[in-house]
Amino acid sequence: MTMGRLRQFADGAAGAAALRQAAGVAGCRRVGDDMFRLHHAAAEAARQTGDTSGAGRDLAAAATVAYRFSSAFTRIPAVDEVTAVLARARELSGDGDLAAEAAVALAEAAVADAYGAVQADQDNTVEETVALAERAVE
Repeated sequence: MTMGRLRQFADGAAGAAALRQAAGVAGCRRVGDDMFRLHHAAAEAARQTGDTSGAGRDLAAAATVAYRFSSAFTRIPAVDEVTAVLARARELSGDGDLAAEAAVALAEAAVADAYGAVQADQDNTVEETVALAERAVE
């Protein structure tokens, strides 16, 4: 099913949930490009229903996927693109929702990976990555 066709059925909260499930299926199939796009689509569906925390969680998941599953992508998202997705996730998750804040913290740790991810910023230190990881589990 194409993204346009999927979006046609993805209205409202039920649509956002369906898109999240579809992203999970793409993950099981190890299709990174689809996981990334589907998490984006879920975020947009959630945002349209006023669920900014859900949208933030979905965008944080998209950023995490870009790094955790980088070998599953046909085209790995550019660092700038993922950084922008993470910044938007941070904005949308700022209403005190602990699950959204945890998702963003996890994504920040993934994006700052000092352990050699293909697209990671090589200027960060192990200590910085560990601090972000510790924040994610607080």
